[in-house]
Amino acid sequence: GYSGETHLFKYDDTNSKIKTYTIKTSTIAARTSYQSPFLDFGDPSMVKRAKHIFVKYKSGSTVNVIIYKDHGTGTTTLATLVASATIPTMTKIRCPHIFKTVSILIQNAASNNDVFELYEISVEYTPIRNR
Repeated sequence: GYSGETHLFKYDDTNSKIKTYTIKTSTIAARTSYQSPFLDFGDPSMVKRAKHIFVKYKSGSTVNVIIYKDHGTGTTTLATLVASATIPTMTKIRCPHIFKTVSILIQNAASNNDVFELYEISVEYTPIRNR
């Protein structure tokens, strides 16, 4: 898109024409976010200790990183990441939390039309035995 617009194209088989739709995005005032499903890393009964979360992103404003543990029983804001609109940035976030399942919410902090691109989310963890 350009000038705050998003353009969608659809091919019309019956008329052999391409239809164009334009959405004005300058009136949208919603935060852009992504929330992962609850992750159990192959064993929902095993207790795990997170060490770090890695987030690779590009955003014109700050980005909040929030975790939800064990299907919503605990919620923690881990970090507010700096704006990085020009190049993708990989950030390592310390995450000293214990969980069986975890969901990660990445949210653009501003309600505006800044760029927001999420490239990667990784979790470094170790299993905890005998719990």
